[in-house]
Amino acid sequence: MRSASVPEPARPATPDDSLLSKGVALARRRLIPVLVLMYVFSYLDRLNLSYAEPSISRTLELSATVFGAAAGAFFLGYAVLEVPSNLILYRLGARKWLARIMITWGAVSMLSALAWDAASLIVFRVLLGIAEAGFIPGVLFLLMQWFPARERGRATALLFAGPLIAGVVGGPLAGLLLGLDGVAGLHGWQWLFLVEGLPAVLIGLWVARWLPNHPGEAGWLDAKTAQAMQDAIAAEAASTRSREQLSLGKALRDRRVLLLAGIYLCYHLVTNGVTFWLAAVVGQLGELSTTAFSTLMTIPILVAAIGLVVFGRYAGRTSNSRGLLLVGLLIGIAGLTAAAVLPPWLSLVAVAVASFGSSGLLPVFWELPARLLTGRAAAGGIALINSIGQLGGLVGPTLVGAIKESSGSLDQAYLLLAGVLVVAALLTLLVRFPRDQAETSPSPSTEVEAETP
Repeated sequence: MRSASVPEPARPATPDDSLLSKGVALARRRLIPVLVLMYVFSYLDRLNLSYAEPSISRTLELSATVFGAAAGAFFLGYAVLEVPSNLILYRLGARKWLARIMITWGAVSMLSALAWDAASLIVFRVLLGIAEAGFIPGVLFLLMQWFPARERGRATALLFAGPLIAGVVGGPLAGLLLGLDGVAGLHGWQWLFLVEGLPAVLIGLWVARWLPNHPGEAGWLDAKTAQAMQDAIAAEAASTRSREQLSLGKALRDRRVLLLAGIYLCYHLVTNGVTFWLAAVVGQLGELSTTAFSTLMTIPILVAAIGLVVFGRYAGRTSNSRGLLLVGLLIGIAGLTAAAVLPPWLSLVAVAVASFGSSGLLPVFWELPARLLTGRAAAGGIALINSIGQLGGLVGPTLVGAIKESSGSLDQAYLLLAGVLVVAALLTLLVRFPRDQAETSPSPSTEVEAETP
């Protein structure tokens, strides 16, 4: 059965560089902002529990360990259904399936306002993960149908700005919504879940009508430009298959795919262990106003955005992706180690440094599976990597919460998380991938590049 999301030109042709450049520039302006917007609300609905931690822990009488378990429960349902969800997306197309994902996760996020104790909160978090399963691998797979290798890293970097934007606006927005405590008889955290879940439903309904599965479906691309983009992507896929063609079954068992999944597991364990306890880091600074508190929480996020920009410029344009990945991991290790031994204010700065490296490595990391996998194997392999990686989100917040509860501080947790990144660096040294794709992909012209934002 042919996938709705994968165009299959009868014969890959050498793409016209000017048309390809034009199409890439238009896709950055028209497609990427929509995907980023979707990711922003995805992350807001995932991150709002972090902002609500003081209020919801007090209302529902949650210990630090139980709150960590609730934060991590999201990733249980998310990880289990990642691969099936992305294979369905491969069959039905990104437009229909990503719209379904958005509508259901927005609805579940709103329903989370009904949580009445720890058990019900954990159930809602598991359901939220189930609803959102497949979103990120689905979007990453969609980018493979739109952007040639040299431009995919930049597009991926723009995509991963979504969580950072969510972090920047999420703090002040959460402060306003939490300030509604008592309005209409609802707690502030209930308003947070209700207000931030609704836009996902509305955007999902719009995406169901608008989102093009591939360039050939985009009404804002002329036929020649769309064909040039599809030919370039088909030619790269043919080149990848000529080196080594992996079926879905082989891809899911491939040693390199499993190593990447291990690296991503370490990444998510660390980043979620830090993110869901960022409020506690800021809380160590003393008495702060709600505005000051929310603003300080955005510092690591803004620094992470800089990391995305810096690393994203090189992702896909170098054959040494592993080297760039190691640089990001080493920066993360240094930042977390420093955070464990420095006083509170400097510790926040060190966490920001760690965020620079860990966020910067994302567009570099996702270039690696794209150089190995195509078609259905890519859909399944990317989902498997993300699925296993998300288990780190299940473990990270719970582990950090348990250490904080037993030791009374986050210092030991930071050292442990730095050690996890060391493991990721060692796994990175074991990965071997083809280098020629980044070197041989066509490069868009300077004239069109100047038009892109």
